Order: sequence, then structure tokens, then C-alpha cells
Amino acid sequence: MYRHDPVFVEEVENGERVPAGVFCNYACLTSCVADEGLTTGACCEWNPE
Repeated sequence: MYRHDPVFVEEVENGERVPAGVFCNYACLTSCVADEGLTTGACCEWNPE
């Protein structure tokens, strides 16, 4: 990874992928996620059955 290795984020609206943001690198993306509290209330669930 380079100092400025851009990360492009997309989301789905009406079945189409649309741009949702551009970050200079993964550290900037991680910082944005933390600052905005985007993981609050989110969880991954794994059920082996």
C-alpha cells in the first residue's frame, strides 16, 4: 500500500452501484468510519448450524 492509495466506496441504490465516497487511503477510510460511528449497532453473526 502506498501513502496515497485511493479507496473508492460504493453503495447500492435501486439495484445500481453508485459512488459513496473517495478516501486517500485505508487509514482515512478507517478514521471516517470511527469518527462517524458507522459500526455502532452493526454486528456480524456466524451460525455454524
